[in-house]
Amino acid sequence: MKHLMRIGFLSMLLMIFATADAFSALLDDKVVLYLPFDEGKGKVAKDQSKFKNDGEIRNAKWVNGKYGGGLEFNGTDAEVRVPDNKSLDLTELILEVWYNPGKDGVGPGWKVIINKAFNEWYMYLQDSQPMFFINADGNNAKSPEKIPANKWTHLAGTYDGKEIKMYANGELKATFKYNAPINDRDCALEIGSRNPEGCAGSNVYWSPAGVRMDEIRISNVARTEKEIKASMKVGLAVDPSGKMATTWGQIRTRYFR
Repeated sequence: MKHLMRIGFLSMLLMIFATADAFSALLDDKVVLYLPFDEGKGKVAKDQSKFKNDGEIRNAKWVNGKYGGGLEFNGTDAEVRVPDNKSLDLTELILEVWYNPGKDGVGPGWKVIINKAFNEWYMYLQDSQPMFFINADGNNAKSPEKIPANKWTHLAGTYDGKEIKMYANGELKATFKYNAPINDRDCALEIGSRNPEGCAGSNVYWSPAGVRMDEIRISNVARTEKEIKASMKVGLAVDPSGKMATTWGQIRTRYFR
């Protein structure tokens, strides 16, 4: 019995060390914001990056996410707002999010996902097709493929100062050549909304009811397709016996807070 207990303990240690390595990969020096949404309660989404860009949760509901916890938006007044600061003034970037549109988040029209000010950088759906923008509506990479309803899709937009790129589930879907500095409007980062309270001049625009988001990561570098695929895989750690699935969020909360 003691022998089996030792094996179980060592297996757990190996899982923790492997998770720590994965956690380090998610939180390299380029990350300026990482919101895993694993708190499960409260009004604050805690940023795991060194910059502590915590988000204020307004009327969003705690739910199961892609990995661990997530947030669901109600379509009328739900958002997560991160105050602006210098760490979010970027020269190049990647925005990553696990996104589930529910049933109302797809279909005709525009759907806001994440917004760092109109005329700065932002990600939307248009007619179910994900788009990533730099500075203005005309500068965007738009996927030709629609994302499905009621299913988690990993979305990523990058800008390296030369090209805007849109990825879905780790695959490059669109590229748009563009060469200009990213505007700095000193506006809040708004998740699930485009709200004049966060940025003067914006009209009120809410993410549709039933939309869920999880694992939001922003970095001041345009990561490669290989790196995007690697980050997608971090989320679920299964012990060697195959009997227990431990969420990334559970391990992170227990050992890294």
